[in-house]
Amino acid sequence: MKRIETIKNALVSKMSGVSHLRHVYSYNTASPEGYPFATIAFDTGTGEFADFSAISKRNLRHDIFSIRVFVERDEASFGPEKAERVSTETLDEILTAFDMDCTLSGTVKAVTPVSWSGDFEIMGNITRVAEVLVDCLDLVDAK
Repeated sequence: MKRIETIKNALVSKMSGVSHLRHVYSYNTASPEGYPFATIAFDTGTGEFADFSAISKRNLRHDIFSIRVFVERDEASFGPEKAERVSTETLDEILTAFDMDCTLSGTVKAVTPVSWSGDFEIMGNITRVAEVLVDCLDLVDAK
């Protein structure tokens, strides 16, 4: 079963509906086709026993993905003020999208309320970056 790939595809689909994003990549890239864009990559994963009896054996998986949103801040594109506004609006839209779909349309059992952070990066120019961490919980059969 391709759990990680299935979850990542659901995240790409979810982010493709975010209005400000021009591109969504299922991998990290330093050569985007335009701004603003998002990258989606798996971050960490953990597991624990959920049920372990003679009747049922299941593991609880936490699959954590990083969604990074990049908005260019130089004057030739958005400029600092517009870049900050677009970053904020995009982040608000992403948070709402996960609040309104806490199972990724049935792909996982649950998505915990997402956490996020903001930063700046040099990618040719100074770029505003918002990182959203998505913790997907799923029960998987074990033997």
